[in-house]
Amino acid sequence: MTLKDKLKEDLTTALKGGDKLTVSVLRDVIGTIDREEKAGKVAVVFSDEEVLNVIKRLKKRREATVEEFYTAPQYKAQADRELAEAAVLAPYLPVQLSASDLNLVIADVLEANPGANFGLIMKNVMSAVKGKADGATVKAAVQAALQ
Repeated sequence: MTLKDKLKEDLTTALKGGDKLTVSVLRDVIGTIDREEKAGKVAVVFSDEEVLNVIKRLKKRREATVEEFYTAPQYKAQADRELAEAAVLAPYLPVQLSASDLNLVIADVLEANPGANFGLIMKNVMSAVKGKADGATVKAAVQAALQ
């Protein structure tokens, strides 16, 4: 079963269960995936990795919206809704690496590439973690390790 099929199955379950928040979020995700599949000159079918990238992007967008726009107290309800929507997307994403595991990966990359520049180290670390760590978190950890 592909990730897109799982999303559709979960949408059906949420519809039957009357979970309006989950229905809204999953419809948004599935609609975004469908639009992006048809966006080019030739329609394509996304792989699980591409679907995962869409989910990550939508989750990140919701979290960024809260940080940028909903910091004032009068926007607490909107911020809570955005965070709840991000929480609906979380189970579809891979488990994030802990700080200690990330530091081990960075140490391995630094050992394999002594004297390498920041860009090369970031490239190697990001390919090693393959989406299991946020880029900003990796950047901060690599900068700390290089100092």
